[in-house]
Amino acid sequence: MEPKVNSFCWAELAANSGEVAKEFYAGLLGWTCHEQKLSEGMGSYVTAMVNNMPAAAMFTMSEEFKKMNIPPHWASYIRVDNCDTAVAKALELKAEILKPAFDVMEAGRMAVIKDPSGGVVNLWEKKGHAGAAVQYKVAGTCCWNELITHDPKLALDFYSKMFNWSAQASGFEGKTYYSLKHADGSLIAGLMQIDPNMPCPPAWITYFTVNDLKASMEYISKNGGIVHFGPYEVHRLGHFAACQDAEGAHFSLFEYSA
Repeated sequence: MEPKVNSFCWAELAANSGEVAKEFYAGLLGWTCHEQKLSEGMGSYVTAMVNNMPAAAMFTMSEEFKKMNIPPHWASYIRVDNCDTAVAKALELKAEILKPAFDVMEAGRMAVIKDPSGGVVNLWEKKGHAGAAVQYKVAGTCCWNELITHDPKLALDFYSKMFNWSAQASGFEGKTYYSLKHADGSLIAGLMQIDPNMPCPPAWITYFTVNDLKASMEYISKNGGIVHFGPYEVHRLGHFAACQDAEGAHFSLFEYSA
């Protein structure tokens, strides 16, 4: 089933070296990588396959990206009906448009926005490509997206108006965690305030499913990555760990209990 409108549909790694990224994630998540050559000077676009279905992607950042001091990072995409209309709405809601809507060959149309609380996310309008064909509990796929921000109320106001999401608050070690829901009631993402003791910028964090979290954590540590903390239990759901890859891109891993 393809991702629905107003839900997360794709995860994409901007890497310093696509070759380093391919080797790291193929070993960690069991990906088979299909490489597509882009136009001259733009390198390759690598689609990560799980069970012969597209699950995520990677590319080597251009020199233009690197001159802007953009670090390696995972980008999250939200599917929209019409990218241009969504950009106009985001602008009305005080988002910053980092990249106006543009066509991605025959695959779709996209834009990059920064929400008023500082989180950067991509918008995606389907043409030939709807996004990930496999997600959630399948090992190696994206299972969750989580916004960390200094201003949860500002973020919640934006995303509720932008995508018609609702929020359910719950306690988390003395803090408030917000579970974001699609208009159809299904869980979409999480949101929480950045700990004042953690000097990091607002960001959307991508979670990937693994079958053996401890073994995955060991792999990361042995292959140039960093495990910041974990395994950490999520009541009745499973365990997660917050990590960085060999080039410094942040992501998290999740092992379901059942």
